[in-house]
Amino acid sequence: LAVATGSNSIYVCTDEAKGAHRSASKWNQAGGDGEINVIVRMRAGSESEGGASPITCVGIRHSRAEAGRPGGVLTVLAGRKDGSIRITKVMECAVESDKDSEGGYKVIFEEEKSDAHNHRVRSIVGNSLSNHWASVGEGEQCVKVWSCGSDGHGDMELGGHQASVLSVCWSRANPHSLYSVGEDQCMRLHSLKV
Repeated sequence: LAVATGSNSIYVCTDEAKGAHRSASKWNQAGGDGEINVIVRMRAGSESEGGASPITCVGIRHSRAEAGRPGGVLTVLAGRKDGSIRITKVMECAVESDKDSEGGYKVIFEEEKSDAHNHRVRSIVGNSLSNHWASVGEGEQCVKVWSCGSDGHGDMELGGHQASVLSVCWSRANPHSLYSVGEDQCMRLHSLKV
């Protein structure tokens, strides 16, 4: 779970017991039955501090464990009011006492795509089963699909809507397909040609 706050902070949380011993802090759920373990807190700056545009949506992508990265990598995607997207990758650290880590997790990569969209990012979602993530901007009639690590303006644009796209999500049945829904009252299934 990734949550953005009004102060432009992002909290990556888990309710799994295994994360409890690594928790940097606990966050009580309002009216909930338990606590959520905050495993990473990222500060993205605020406009009042002369920093970044406010966060409008967040998405998360978990990649599988690899050699040298036993817990895998979490990619946190933050869409902003100015149309930019911030990409932050965090890795589980083997040594909890690592001075650069927070709660056993360490930021290993940060990037800002300043011209991802022309207006506010409305929806952003990562795909843990493939190397892609997708986003939509306010007023846009297409979905932009990106490969992790790409530096362009989106690897591809998926159209078909006659009005603004509202939201996007990946198909659970096929990691190379995603759904989009728009103000044209249509839901579209898009297949990526990989």
